Amino acid sequence: MCTINKLSSFKHLLIISCMVVLFTGCKEDEEKIKPIACFDYSPKEDLKPGDTIKIVNCSENSDNYQWSFGDGTTSNEKLPYHVYEKEGKFTIILEATNENAVDTISKTISIQPKPIACFDYSPKDNLKTGDTIKIINCSENSDNFTWTFGDGSTSNEKLPYYVYEKEGDFTIHLEAINGHSIDTISKAISIVDKNYTDLHNTTLYVMGGYGNDSRTYELDLDKDKIPDISFLIASSLYHFSDAAFIKLTTFNGYEINTKTFFDTTHRWEFLSPGTIYRNDSITLPREFYSGDLIRMDQNYSGKAFWLTCAEGGGTQGGNIYKYYHLSFGKELFIGFRQLNENRHKLGWIKLQLVGFRHMILMSTYYVENKKELIIKNR
Repeated sequence: MCTINKLSSFKHLLIISCMVVLFTGCKEDEEKIKPIACFDYSPKEDLKPGDTIKIVNCSENSDNYQWSFGDGTTSNEKLPYHVYEKEGKFTIILEATNENAVDTISKTISIQPKPIACFDYSPKDNLKTGDTIKIINCSENSDNFTWTFGDGSTSNEKLPYYVYEKEGDFTIHLEAINGHSIDTISKAISIVDKNYTDLHNTTLYVMGGYGNDSRTYELDLDKDKIPDISFLIASSLYHFSDAAFIKLTTFNGYEINTKTFFDTTHRWEFLSPGTIYRNDSITLPREFYSGDLIRMDQNYSGKAFWLTCAEGGGTQGGNIYKYYHLSFGKELFIGFRQLNENRHKLGWIKLQLVGFRHMILMSTYYVENKKELIIKNR
């Protein structure tokens, strides 16, 4: 009986020992926990070079991290930030590690190119009110555009056309947009009134000398291909007379703003030099200067006028019959008007008299249906 009891006890002890061993081994296996790699990034859309990307690390059972961003840069921070300097597609790889194992995960990220704002306009020279300006959009990597034209007007068209109604210096500004990225560019543009004409310092003169010489120049003030004002420059020299003058003649109802003065030209003679030859009234164009006011109700006349006149007799110029002129060497303005039934014009001609047979035409300008006009250099 005793022998049997000892044997039974030994069997029970052996079974219990095995159970302890098995339990201990299972516990060791459970303690070897594997890491789980997990991450995301923000923002996820509309990423451009230079944007700061926040990495959201959602890994589990990890205490070490190794990041590769696909552009040659790495990090071992738990929560890194990253900035891509170039556009393209990149793969972000995370290795999440603990003492037992390594787990990896990767995601592709797309970096879009930044917008590049670029434009030009045509035509570029001699732009006037009412002209149609074509905008040439050479922007890159952009799908939305915002234009401002400097006069309060805007547009969102890719290729707008624009017409300025007022003269002045303006700035065209473009915002080229790609998602949340914006690039800007600005250009200056100058617009003059459509009724202003630059004559580019047209020089008119005739040479002195024996015989006749003359030149004629015509102005079409309203661009209807019909001359409105002509200038005749002439010089003559013969045995018994000589003359040099600049004569202005108007057409089509245009009139010149005038002044009247007394002609006190002297008659130079060999025997009695200095004797006054005449003393009567002469009507000439009135001289205006920048800042002066031209009015519609001032004195005007539609006849021909001499801007300069030097006329005498004798082979040596012994007798002077006429001698008068507007100011020499100054930039001056001559006013004009045209009275029509439905439309009145008031304007000026800018010129410079160099001598009796030499002048420079600079510009013309007029306004419609106004009673007065302040002269401004343009």
